[in-house]
Amino acid sequence: MKTLRMKILIPILVLAFICTAYSGWNILSMKDLKESSISNSKKNSEAIHKLDTLSIEFEKMHKQIFIYFVTGNETAKAEIRNNVSDIAETVTSNIDEYEKGIDKNNTKEVTRFNTFKESYNELYKKYKQALLMCEKDLNSAIQVANDELQPMVDKTESAINALTDAIQNDIAASNEEQAKTFDMSIRMSIVQIVIALIISLISVLACIITITKPTTNTTKDLDKVVEKLENNC
Repeated sequence: MKTLRMKILIPILVLAFICTAYSGWNILSMKDLKESSISNSKKNSEAIHKLDTLSIEFEKMHKQIFIYFVTGNETAKAEIRNNVSDIAETVTSNIDEYEKGIDKNNTKEVTRFNTFKESYNELYKKYKQALLMCEKDLNSAIQVANDELQPMVDKTESAINALTDAIQNDIAASNEEQAKTFDMSIRMSIVQIVIALIISLISVLACIITITKPTTNTTKDLDKVVEKLENNC
């Protein structure tokens, strides 16, 4: 009887264990995916916002420089110099904040950021030179702005675009990883269903072979014995 009971219980217990283990794995996987997705989404959104801000501030600074070239009023010039200084502080602050979020173990990301930072430092240096030059030789300052500043602005913007593109690629990779995880979860669910069906079938067959069939045979034998007893009586 004990052996019979074990034959029935073992498949059921195995099925229960598999279902429980898979459910636990699935919950943990979905939890990790959710936390990773939220963290990456927040990080990437903040990074893109900072890069957009930098791009806007560069454009403002560039406009201020050219306005400075055509402004004759000293009061207005002083105001523009202050504006450029304020913009530069904002840019520096955003660069520092962006640098904090960089994965220092990611060589490509570090290289892209360093390229951008070097481009910006060279650009700001040239901005200051152009402002000083404007006081002595306006035509030369405008020439420098056209021949040197614009290419440097383009270079810096390209560096920002490279950082932005890298983030967009990270987002795409993250979305792909999420899709793979969901696909894996679906596949595992299908496997679980198949295993559950197989074990259920085995359990049913075990019941038929070890319980139903022997019981039926025993019942028939008993019926024959009873019938014989009745006939003898």
